[in-house]
Amino acid sequence: MKNWIVKSLGRSKGNEVTKKFNINDNIGQILINRGIETEDQLDLYMHPDLTSLRDPFLLKDMDRAVDRIKRAISNNEKICIFGDYDVDGVSSTSILCLYFESIGYQVEFYIPNRLEEGYGLNDEAIRQIGQMGTDLIISVDCGITSVNEVETARKLGIDVIITDHHEPQEKLPQAYAVIDPKREDCRYPFKGICGCGVALKLIHALSGDRDFYNNINRYLEIVALATICDVMPVLDENRIIVKNGLEIMGRGNNIGMRELLSVCSILDTKMKSSHLGFAIGPRINA
Repeated sequence: MKNWIVKSLGRSKGNEVTKKFNINDNIGQILINRGIETEDQLDLYMHPDLTSLRDPFLLKDMDRAVDRIKRAISNNEKICIFGDYDVDGVSSTSILCLYFESIGYQVEFYIPNRLEEGYGLNDEAIRQIGQMGTDLIISVDCGITSVNEVETARKLGIDVIITDHHEPQEKLPQAYAVIDPKREDCRYPFKGICGCGVALKLIHALSGDRDFYNNINRYLEIVALATICDVMPVLDENRIIVKNGLEIMGRGNNIGMRELLSVCSILDTKMKSSHLGFAIGPRINA
């Protein structure tokens, strides 16, 4: 038997919106304590449909990023995706590589060494990438604080597009585009997406609605994995991603994910967030 102690924020139980939907007062109060107070918020929480994902162009600089990437493709420029070594960074790199593969455009990727290079962009890696003839670097899950490293890339004639979700510093890098929902001047309404979620937004913007939703299952289970393993709040868009990602986990067309589930002995199991956070994620982090 559990004794629930419900935290109250100014109201004893629920509010007018939860009562309108005939939600139990205690459950209603829990929803309010999680910031779900309006009818729109409640509808999104109760019906986490993929079509409710937000317009990616609400993210600051998304239009600039899309224009630059499409120009790079048109001019057959060399693109390198710069990721990170944790689950979120590896997942972000993976879905962008999958996207470019789906349109038949070859890109390179770079994952820094955890012990030797540490987190984020670094000058030596940028010089190495430059020696490959790279014209454009797209960072995922990193770069928002890499002011000096972006300047190094600029001196080498390399444009940089940053996609990140970490807190910016007072000065942003002078990149071609800086996409981060936590930018002060970004009007994106949900700040809690992970780095892989931001990369998914970039894919959405590049693809257009029709192609994106036709192919979303190519990416969804990976983004769900990253969202849980990066300990993001399972609210708003994250709830949509995780709910729908768990439903297809291991049943999509991603062979790597199926093999991971098999190694974890959870293939054909009803997937829960704990499977992602405590079975699959640690194997990628290792």
